[in-house]
Amino acid sequence: LPNLTRAAGYAGTLPCADCAGIETWLVLQPDGSFRLRERYLKGDAAPSIRIGRWSLSRDSVPVLALHTGDSVPRRLAMTGALT
Repeated sequence: LPNLTRAAGYAGTLPCADCAGIETWLVLQPDGSFRLRERYLKGDAAPSIRIGRWSLSRDSVPVLALHTGDSVPRRLAMTGALT
């Protein structure tokens, strides 16, 4: 990810406190932009789509920060091998 030369993505279901999960699709672009689509698996919830900029920390456990213009960026811990 540090030298991203093409789009990278994640698709899966993240845990949720009050539903069966959050169906998540995240695409990171080499230019530092991202698109995040989430759908709560509860009733007929409509998906939400966010776009913005991403950054990656250089800590012992890398943290991906998604900046959407909100006051606090969403942070996701990166586990496993980064390729």
